Amino acid sequence: MTLLETLIALGITMLVLSTLTFFYRQIDAVNTQLEKVQGQGFRMRYVENRLASILPQAVSESDAKKDFFFFTTSSTLAFAKQGSPTLMLTYDNGVKLDKLFSNHVLGRLFLSSDYKLCLATWPSPNRWVDGISPPMKKEVLLEGVDELSFGFFVAPEKDWKFSDAASKQLKADSKPAPNAASDQPASVVVKPTPEGQWHPTWSYDYQQLPAMVKVQVTLLDKSTRVFVFPLPKCQRQVVYKQ
Repeated sequence: MTLLETLIALGITMLVLSTLTFFYRQIDAVNTQLEKVQGQGFRMRYVENRLASILPQAVSESDAKKDFFFFTTSSTLAFAKQGSPTLMLTYDNGVKLDKLFSNHVLGRLFLSSDYKLCLATWPSPNRWVDGISPPMKKEVLLEGVDELSFGFFVAPEKDWKFSDAASKQLKADSKPAPNAASDQPASVVVKPTPEGQWHPTWSYDYQQLPAMVKVQVTLLDKSTRVFVFPLPKCQRQVVYKQ
């Protein structure tokens, strides 16, 4: 009887321990998956916050400092993924300890050859010294990126209706000055068309900001993340008609 009771007790103990081990294994698997999802979420939030501090701060084409740059190119850099689009822009970087990277700076968003979304930053071209290569800072925003693409929304032209007084004042303000030189060549402005749509590229000849910018990244696991930001300094904002 003593041997039989011992065997029964050992069997019950093994059953309880097996159940507890299976339970804790399930808890550990759930925690591991949760940490992975949280880590991915934190990475996306970091990229979103970092892009939100760059793109909406893009310098306007009417800025008095005349250091406006905003256009896309196809990457030909040795450390970038060949054929991937890149975005060049001048933006307000705020106050930094390094005065060269304070205020207006030149930035470049690109996809590196080792699958990383990066931001390269230089001082504003107005502060470059002839014959000296400007310093550059490289920042990794997101790892594990397989593809990078951009979208630029072109807002339709505003259709304002002026009153008679406002219309007369507008015509008076638009008249050339009596002593203005008439032999100066008029600047050619290339307008992005069609309006009211997203464009995958943005030409240097446009010389203006789009109303909104879309950054789309495709990760190595084939999942896609899209970040959209309005540009408040754009001279051609989106207008909703009632």
